[in-house]
Amino acid sequence: MIGKKVVTEEIPAYCAVALAGLGNLPDTIASRSILIDMRRRAPDERVEPFRHRLHSMQAQSIKDALVDWCAGISLGEPDLPQGIEDRDADCWEPLLAIAD
Repeated sequence: MIGKKVVTEEIPAYCAVALAGLGNLPDTIASRSILIDMRRRAPDERVEPFRHRLHSMQAQSIKDALVDWCAGISLGEPDLPQGIEDRDADCWEPLLAIAD
């Protein structure tokens, strides 16, 4: 505020958030989200448990490659497909910029 006048300031920020849940999300969250439907693991599927203390070193080379890749790119404004606007554009624009 400056005196009694409210002044807004645009601050460039992006914060990706992953949420998981059972059932449907409330509309206020779903309309601002990219939904990825998941399924339960089948009884005959086996998955090795991930333990940070055991597996982090295996992922280090992938992390290093991603850090190098991210440092070498500059994200522009992608051409959004027709019909992608408003909240959908807010959700998809960063992903399309990365894809470009």
